[in-house]
Amino acid sequence: MDKIIESFIDDFKSEFNYNKIDTSKLFEHFMNYILASKIYPDRSSLDKINVGGTRNPGIDGLAIMTNNHLVTTQEEVDYFIQDADLLDIEFSFIQSKTSDSFDIGGINTFIASVKEFFRDGELNFEDELLNLRDLKNYIYKNSIKMEKSPSLKLYYATTVKWTSDKNLVTIINSGIKDLKAFDIFSDIKFIPIDADRLKALYREIKNKITKEIIFEKHTILPKIDKVTESYLGLLPASELIKIISDDDGEIIKTIFYDNVRDFQGFNKVNSGIKNTIENGVDKDKFVLLNNGITIVAKSLNKIGSAFKISDFQIVNGCQTSHVLHSEKGKVDSSIFIPWYFQVSNATF
Repeated sequence: MDKIIESFIDDFKSEFNYNKIDTSKLFEHFMNYILASKIYPDRSSLDKINVGGTRNPGIDGLAIMTNNHLVTTQEEVDYFIQDADLLDIEFSFIQSKTSDSFDIGGINTFIASVKEFFRDGELNFEDELLNLRDLKNYIYKNSIKMEKSPSLKLYYATTVKWTSDKNLVTIINSGIKDLKAFDIFSDIKFIPIDADRLKALYREIKNKITKEIIFEKHTILPKIDKVTESYLGLLPASELIKIISDDDGEIIKTIFYDNVRDFQGFNKVNSGIKNTIENGVDKDKFVLLNNGITIVAKSLNKIGSAFKISDFQIVNGCQTSHVLHSEKGKVDSSIFIPWYFQVSNATF
């Protein structure tokens, strides 16, 4: 393990007061924290995701997401069944190893354990994982509320470089093929987290995020108290998607910390936004139907219409951002959004 990762783990250990657990368990918690922040940025979610135990070979973390919210009980699922028009479900499994390689045996065990989780046979897992297996069954019983089958993500993390070794890729593809044969997933992804990606993810949590976009249709606003500079205009939806997406193409949850409301899933309002994007006819009217996005950044480097923004938060527009991201394959050059951007050193 290199010195940079060791320093990150020490920082994590100090922040969470994990002074009495062994190195391997500490690394499991560290990776669960990183990926929990990527999946659902709430410190309390770490304890809900940690499921590693002696009877859970190959599974250290599991997040069951319903309409972009972490759920652990049937009551929480029931809330979304009653509140939303549709259920959007994602299962994210995590396995972490401090080994000096991406190990075939470790990956095999990981995938085999995930397959056992989705089978109906008797399992000898820890109680936490058995409870989540029961919750999985309850979710599938309510599949009539789903527009598509749940998606599945398998995160395998270690502290070396991922090289796409052919033997490993073959094992992974074989495991994905077996999981597809269950015919209960809309999408399955195996995501290797190597040393470089691990460092980037931790820095994303702890430090500034910087993004560059093209913002041509803008005007400079008059001076505002405690605001360094501000702009109002129309931003192509494709540029917003660039701002809110990480290197894996996933939405960056941490930039919505200061939003008034978390994403509410595909309720009637958000389903309406989704339909506007999908029906094609009203795409060019999107800018008239939407209230827009407000972004506050700590710094800006502007050259013409190129805006390089750092340390920013989306303080209004969480719902629109999530819907556009979910529909990014259907977003084209005809979709614009009203966009207000300000640079301020004040606390968000």
